[in-house]
Amino acid sequence: MKKVFKILGITCLSAIVLLLSVAFVFGSTKHSNLIGNDEGKVKEYMEQFSKEEKFDGSVLVLHKGKVLLDQSYGLADKENKLPFQNDTLFPVGSITKSMTAVAILQLEEQGKLSISDLLSDYMPELPNANKITLHQLLNHSSGLADFLEVDEIQEDYTKAYSEKEIINSFKNKPLTSNPGEKYAYINSGYYLLGKIIEQVSGEAYSTYLQNHIFKSAGMNDTFVMNEGNVGKIQVKGYENGELIKNLHPSLLFACGDVVSTKTDLVKYISVIEKDRVLSEKQKSKMVTSNIDIVPYLAGYGYGWYVADSFLSFDEKEFWHGGSMPGLRSGLIRYPEKDLTIIIFSNKGSEWNYVELGNELASIILDKRMWFIHRLQ
Repeated sequence: MKKVFKILGITCLSAIVLLLSVAFVFGSTKHSNLIGNDEGKVKEYMEQFSKEEKFDGSVLVLHKGKVLLDQSYGLADKENKLPFQNDTLFPVGSITKSMTAVAILQLEEQGKLSISDLLSDYMPELPNANKITLHQLLNHSSGLADFLEVDEIQEDYTKAYSEKEIINSFKNKPLTSNPGEKYAYINSGYYLLGKIIEQVSGEAYSTYLQNHIFKSAGMNDTFVMNEGNVGKIQVKGYENGELIKNLHPSLLFACGDVVSTKTDLVKYISVIEKDRVLSEKQKSKMVTSNIDIVPYLAGYGYGWYVADSFLSFDEKEFWHGGSMPGLRSGLIRYPEKDLTIIIFSNKGSEWNYVELGNELASIILDKRMWFIHRLQ
């Protein structure tokens, strides 16, 4: 998804109009070859897709309370010939950020913090902390450098890092932009938000999520990854068909340490939409765009990408993906159509959930699939 926005973000409006004109002639489909009801069409499409793409992963499609598809394909662990299962535990990566956002908005609702607070209210020792708000950490406009792109961490992302080492890796880096000036996706902001959650709540980040989100939702198979429980995860990541080592849990934290199942993510969406973990007001703030990524097409709320445009088939949509070495996940929600799509795969960077999610949505929504929906 970052690649989509990078491509679109550097393209002027006139060029987009030109491309859309070309697409109208050459680049669309409405899946007219699929027959039957929505359930039959989705199953038929995924059977074709899994064979043609040699897809390894698991997919769930839930529409208006009915499961249209809950199917797994290929191998979660090629070395041990372990197949993907519908209940496979999967590291969901940056989908974790939405849970971090829920926690911050819960604490705001309790009067324990405000998203307009300065970072310096909690970490006065950090350079530029008096210029950056929690709001800007939440919507990726802080201007901070991304610690996962710092050389010393990229040299070995499989070993354990201390909180001090992680914060020191980016705190003295120059800001990439003035706080609040523009969107730039980074992990550093959400790492800091996790520490603020711990400071304000008095609970470890993992404990807070367990007590205030997972329990409320009945997400009994979901947990925050650490060295002690990482052995529960059987799925392995692959890049270009080769097994690859993954990030150490200490680097992921509030940016990407949650492990879950498709079923539990359905429960997560349910408690958000039923206002059981946040009030309607706080939920609305979270899933409403407050900064543009691509003007007129997509923006970012708090922990979610948001669109109500051509990019989202002219429907309201919020979504997030997770990317780790060899692993990709996607959680997609069309609230007004009561449509949820969840995708896990271990095919790595050669594959992305965005195109598949759009294909499935176009079938259910009966909308034409354009070239822009295939960009990864």
